[in-house]
Amino acid sequence: MRYTLKSTFEEVHNFENELEKELDELELTKRTMFNIRLAFHEAIINVIQHTYKFSNDKQINIDIDLSRESFECHIYDFGEKVSPDQIVPRKRNEIQTNGLGVFLYSKLMDEVEFKNTDTGNLLRMKKYFKNTDFT
Repeated sequence: MRYTLKSTFEEVHNFENELEKELDELELTKRTMFNIRLAFHEAIINVIQHTYKFSNDKQINIDIDLSRESFECHIYDFGEKVSPDQIVPRKRNEIQTNGLGVFLYSKLMDEVEFKNTDTGNLLRMKKYFKNTDFT
């Protein structure tokens, strides 16, 4: 499924509510749903904050593939290209009151890949489901 959002917190919030409904249909545990939503939220907020500098008129494209085997999302932004080498999680002892986004989604997802595209940046995240992820 492909979605297009404006870079506003309201659009992100509304989308996350819809995503949670889709996750709930799979009968995932509350913890699994929370972890996916948190990883997704942190990734989108990083785009709004760091790539778009809080500009609310930019576009974010999202592809989601959701099945009983996994959750996978591709988040495309159209901002200035960022070197993939700069997208690294902080170490535990370096964590401050902010800056947890990359750390969190790197821990909560099984696969995380960041790369440049012709028009901006792409973050791909994937979580494989285990039996314990279902109610």
